[in-house]
Amino acid sequence: SVTYEGDWFINQKAVSSMSDRERSQFISVVDQHPVFFSASIRQNLVLGDRLIHDSVILKLLDMLGLSALIEQLPNGLYSSMDETERNFSGGELQRLAIARAMLVRPAILVLDDATSHLDKVTENRVLEVIRQHAPQQIQLVISHGSQALTIANRAFSLSHGQLKQINLEETVYA
Repeated sequence: SVTYEGDWFINQKAVSSMSDRERSQFISVVDQHPVFFSASIRQNLVLGDRLIHDSVILKLLDMLGLSALIEQLPNGLYSSMDETERNFSGGELQRLAIARAMLVRPAILVLDDATSHLDKVTENRVLEVIRQHAPQQIQLVISHGSQALTIANRAFSLSHGQLKQINLEETVYA
């Protein structure tokens, strides 16, 4: 019997020992404050696969409620992030970062408070799109709110250093 402690392992290999490129084949992380680069919106979205067709990107953006935002820009997907980023809300930036992570189609998607700037209706829509987009994907949603519980298979609560499983059948959503 092999015991693994103190790290995450994928296919018996410690994640900490993987190169950034190797790790990015398995895991995508979106946090509360996404970072974008001095490039077009498209270039920022296809970091994992530059050959993705625009139609695939636009379809995903539409599912995330971002197509109108992109269509109103003078150059659409090819608009400079530098010029447009300041016009986006925090929630729009978070959804763009989620789209970028989803386009990679990693085995594991980690959302670390990545929907914190979204209202409940939009957050629910985004979480449902993520779930439908890659149903076999492991999706870890870390959140201070309870909205993610509505689509969760399993849920845990971390309080005072104690991790406890939540019984989803008994949970009341606020």
